[in-house]
Amino acid sequence: MIITVLALFLTSITTSSYIAFLVTASSYFIGQNVEIIRKMFINSGDLSSIMRYSIEVLTWLFPNLNAFDIKTAAGYGLPLEPSSIAWTVVYGFSYIIAILILTIFAFQRRELT
Repeated sequence: MIITVLALFLTSITTSSYIAFLVTASSYFIGQNVEIIRKMFINSGDLSSIMRYSIEVLTWLFPNLNAFDIKTAAGYGLPLEPSSIAWTVVYGFSYIIAILILTIFAFQRRELT
């Protein structure tokens, strides 16, 4: 649902469907790896404050799709904590609502003639 909402938003702000597709696909790949990249760079310790800030902005801008991945827990038979599932659902719905609000504003400003 998150990728669908992102695609809808990008379609409403761009004039080319090809650009919307490329940015949506890029958002998917970045969303799958954003948490790994954040941990890798933040734990390295030798980053400037500008680089740390830009990484934090990217983690807030792109969805953390790795949070929805439960195949490791399912593969090893690990129990899923209800609080973790609840926070993931809240995160997903809040991200969807925020992007839908942006889509509504962008679509209202678009000229359809």
